Amino acid sequence: MNANRERNSFFSREVRPSSGPDLRDRYDSDQLVHDENNILIDQMGRNVTAMKMLSESIHLDIQESNKLITEMDGSFLQVNSLVGSALSKFSKIEEFGGTRQMCYVVMII
Repeated sequence: MNANRERNSFFSREVRPSSGPDLRDRYDSDQLVHDENNILIDQMGRNVTAMKMLSESIHLDIQESNKLITEMDGSFLQVNSLVGSALSKFSKIEEFGGTRQMCYVVMII
C-alpha cells in the first residue's frame, strides 16, 4: 500500500477505483481529451490545406519564372548572334577597307 502511495505521488496522479462516480469523471475526462484532439486534428487539417495551396501557388510562380527565363535565354542568344555578326563585319571592314570605310561606319553610328 505504501508503494502505491509513493508511485502515485511520483507520477502526481492518484489511482482511483473503477466504480461509481469516479468512473463517470474518468469518462468525462476522456471525452474532453477526445474533443480537444478532434479540434486539434481539424486545425491541423486546415493548416495542411493552407500549406498545400501555398505550395501550389509557389509551383505555378516557379513554372512562370522558368518560362520567362527560357524566353530571355532565347532572346539573349539572338542578340549575341546579331552582335557577333556585326562585330565580324566591322573587323572585316577594318581589315580590308582601311580608314576611309571606317570613317563611313563611324558617321553611320
